[in-house]
Amino acid sequence: MVDVPIYLKECTKIKKVQKDAIILQVLCDCGCSSLYLLENILDEEEANIIKAHEKRFSKWSRIENYTDPITQIRYLVARNAFGRIFDKIPTSEIQDIRRTQIIKVECGECGRQLVIYDSRYHGYDAIVTKNQFSTGCKKYQYRLLQKKSMEVEIKIRNDLTYDEFCEESEENSIKEFSNAFSSIEIYGIKDGKKKKYFERETA
Repeated sequence: MVDVPIYLKECTKIKKVQKDAIILQVLCDCGCSSLYLLENILDEEEANIIKAHEKRFSKWSRIENYTDPITQIRYLVARNAFGRIFDKIPTSEIQDIRRTQIIKVECGECGRQLVIYDSRYHGYDAIVTKNQFSTGCKKYQYRLLQKKSMEVEIKIRNDLTYDEFCEESEENSIKEFSNAFSSIEIYGIKDGKKKKYFERETA
């Protein structure tokens, strides 16, 4: 059974439990379930980092995983026609390349905002890398994902067992394991119609 992430326990209730996933309904502290979804806007600094790495990867004909036998550091590497490595990047830096994505809800009644996903802190990659590439208290601008308030559902999937998680992470607590899910999907429900607004693989 997939655990409810600790950071979501106070603002959600369980709607359905599946073999490798759990579906949650988001609720404001005031009890309201009519919510707006907001997503952070990509800023210029992040856009430049992503663009630079995309240009770098475009020169790679094939990407391979490689572990340095001496340092045991893992890399993504590119090889030339003779099999020699001509470029490499530590896998620990991949989190820095991926866009920071933050999803919030805003209550349609009291206006309170709650973060329901932040890629810097939630999900497998964020937990295992101990947020070493997070941008901390950086301020973001946000955009509405829809104009009308609606019910919001979150689907959390976790493909790892607790033992597998402990092998990869120095954090061995159940709290950290619950926050280290494999993927997240966020849906809006309005007038009986369900629509996916966000999805991200986190491992």
